[in-house]
Amino acid sequence: MNRRSGVIPFILCALAACSGKGDRKNLETVRISARTLLSTSPIFIADREGFFADEGIQLEFVEAPGRSVQALPLLAQGRIDVLSASLSAGLFSAARKDSSIRLVADRGHVSERGCEFDALVGRAAVFSTDSPRPSELKGKRFSINDAVPGEYIVDRFLASRGLTQKDITSTKLTEVLEPQALRSGAVDVAHVSEPFLTSTIESGQRIIGKASEYAPGMQLAVLMFGPGLIQKNRALGNRFMFAYLRGVEQFNKGLTSRNVAIISERMAFDTALLRKTCMPSIRPDGRLDRASLDDFQKWALQKGYIDELVPLNQVVDSTFASNAAMRLRAMNKTN
Repeated sequence: MNRRSGVIPFILCALAACSGKGDRKNLETVRISARTLLSTSPIFIADREGFFADEGIQLEFVEAPGRSVQALPLLAQGRIDVLSASLSAGLFSAARKDSSIRLVADRGHVSERGCEFDALVGRAAVFSTDSPRPSELKGKRFSINDAVPGEYIVDRFLASRGLTQKDITSTKLTEVLEPQALRSGAVDVAHVSEPFLTSTIESGQRIIGKASEYAPGMQLAVLMFGPGLIQKNRALGNRFMFAYLRGVEQFNKGLTSRNVAIISERMAFDTALLRKTCMPSIRPDGRLDRASLDDFQKWALQKGYIDELVPLNQVVDSTFASNAAMRLRAMNKTN
């Protein structure tokens, strides 16, 4: 090893505050709001495997509101430090108004390859094919929640048939109720994500619109940091992110026995169903897809959900993820 390569791990260690590792008697508390979703699995894995403790961190889980935007005031006020959020138009507005909160890492995106994590599902009793014609969609009842990726995908799907939401009827149901509503006939189409997608298809319904076709690479969920990590203690933010990416690394190994055990226990998911489920795609370096964030903003502006387009450097702080990814690569090289 030359002198230069020998210095690199030291520099990376200092950059990411390696000194936080080891002392589990004096852990710093990071308060996090994280719903029990599959895309939150890396956080739960990192917590269970002691990756946060390795960084001198203990997590304090704060009960998450029903929607991520409802937790934004808690983040801005410093009552939580990390928000595990689903993408919504409200995230951009909040980050534009308050420089102390930022989107910092990928927590799930639409994969362009492999299985489908989320899709538009139609009632088999209504749709006889996987590619319904415009005439078959007009007047149908869709479950659509405002200002979120599900609505964005619905709009892209309808546009591909020359339709808009004016051509259908809509209602708003939670992700838990949507599969039941499809089975009962209360709605004809819903945007469904795992683990509900697998069980919904097994109940006899059919995929009529793949997210990978209408929104490839789209950012679905993110991690957000608040003032405690953005402004007051960025070193702690670096350590948190490193532990998180270690959790992502283990999560991306797939449905191993260990991962299944942790996810099933933490989220009370049925093990047999979990093993059949398509897991969310999360980038190993935590990188956010800026192109899809811009596209989502443009769509949100057209819909009237936001007042103006916000430059991403005003809402995204990518340094935590890039620092942690460099440190993780250095660690893996030495192991």
